[in-house]
Order: sequence, then C-alpha cells, then structure tokens
Amino acid sequence: EVFAPLANLLGLGRIKDELEDASFAITYPEKRAELEQLLGGPEGKALVNGATRELQEALENSRHGELVGLSSLRVSGRAKSAFSTWKKMKKKKLAFHQVLDRAAIRVIVDAQTAERAAELCFAVRDVVASMWTLVANREKDYIRNPKSNGYRSLHLVAEQLGQPFEVQIRTEEMHRQAEYGSCGHWEYKAGAPVSMSKAAETAGVELFAGMDADGDGRISTDELQAALKRVGVQASTDEVNAMLEVFDADRDGAVDFQDFWRALVTTWFPLVSGTHRPRQRLG
Repeated sequence: EVFAPLANLLGLGRIKDELEDASFAITYPEKRAELEQLLGGPEGKALVNGATRELQEALENSRHGELVGLSSLRVSGRAKSAFSTWKKMKKKKLAFHQVLDRAAIRVIVDAQTAERAAELCFAVRDVVASMWTLVANREKDYIRNPKSNGYRSLHLVAEQLGQPFEVQIRTEEMHRQAEYGSCGHWEYKAGAPVSMSKAAETAGVELFAGMDADGDGRISTDELQAALKRVGVQASTDEVNAMLEVFDADRDGAVDFQDFWRALVTTWFPLVSGTHRPRQRLG
C-alpha cells in the first residue's frame, strides 16, 4: 500500500510492477495463478514479443515508402501483468475476455516537423492494419481529438492468432507530454488526483524515517537498497544510485527529507522502465 504507489509516483515502472505482483501473489495466490494461466504465461509473452519484432521489421522496411521522413522509431511490447489485469477487471467490472489490452505494443515515431511526425502515426496505423485484423469500434484517435488533459495518441486493438492486443502510436513529443508533462499520467495511474494532506505528510515523514536507518537525516545508497530489499526488490547499486540522483532535486549530493518530499509530489522521468534512454536515430 505504500511502496508500490511510491514507485509508481517516481516513475520506477519495473519496481512498481514487481512490488504489485509480489503483493498480489501473497494476498490472492489462487486468483493470481488463475490469471497467469489465462494470460498464457511465457507463451503469452512470447506472442507479444514476436508481434513486436514483426511490426518493427515492417516499419523499418517502410521508412523509404509510407514512412518517408521518419527520423527515429521505437517499438516496444509488454504483456499485462496478472495484478494489472485483475485491477482493471475489478475497477471496470469486466470479464477476462473483455480485457482487450492484456498485451500491448507501443510505437513512438519522430520526424523533422511535428506535423510530419503526426502524419507518420497514421501511416503506422495503416501498416498495422495491413498486417493484422483490427477489432471494430476499438480505434480511438486522441491525436485529432486530444483528451481534456492534453493526452494525444492513436489507440488500436488488433488480433493475431485470435489473441487481441492493443497498439498505441504516438510521436516523441506526444510521449513526453503523456509520460512527463501536464497530462497527469501519474495521477491517472494512481487512480485519483494526488493531494498532499496532513496525513500524507505524516506518512512521508514516517516513510523517510524508515529508510534513514542511521538517523542522520539523509538516505544513503545502502539504506535505499536495504529498504527495497525488505519489500522483495533486488535493485543493483547502479539502479539505486540512479534513483538517488532523482531524489536529490537540489543537486547538493545529499538526499534529505526536503529532497525526498519534493520527489513524492513531483512528476519524475522514468528510470528503470527504459523510457528515459536516448532514442536511437535511423541511419
């Protein structure tokens, strides 16, 4: 109830998923086992990985045709976790077969101009439609019709071998806006706007104190690594140091409570989810 939302707020996607899944396995072991079987386990992950590779190859082969002007391309895939699937089923009162984004592929494109980059999103959509069957009435165009919070992306649901998966297509700028900007992505994922009440401040103080094992008012690498280990997350020294760099908002080389608190109430770039890495340019 504390560490997973904290990891989500800070953009630590892999750690958040590990914490949630570990908690789900403890609290609802039978339900988790059932959903793991329905999701296909390793076979389900292999399916989305294979589809991701197919789409990547098709798009790279199209960059001198439909995708002329493409300057960068990122294609990634993920299989929805058992916990995330269960959470969506519970929140929206869905049966398992009604969850159509239990696997997803995200395509991020860029071009010399924002206008051309947006056009390329629709060109990618046409490539997807030529490869797989699109599920009717499941296409959402948030590029021409942005959400009220500014979110822009193109969403499709396709099928391969009878298995549905979502495809999200956006430009680099749309992605930065969705993940880091004013779209409130972290509030959406948290399930509600995050307001810092007195109770929240007290919880923050207690959380900081629990990490600050030696009581010197600072969080060290060893202390953060130990705190993560206590909740079942094995993070490397490099990963922990990267987290501390984000905590250290004033860049004075020390993470005190003010740095820690600022990190709790600010949107941060993802660290271990990989989306912060420099994009690769096409030759």
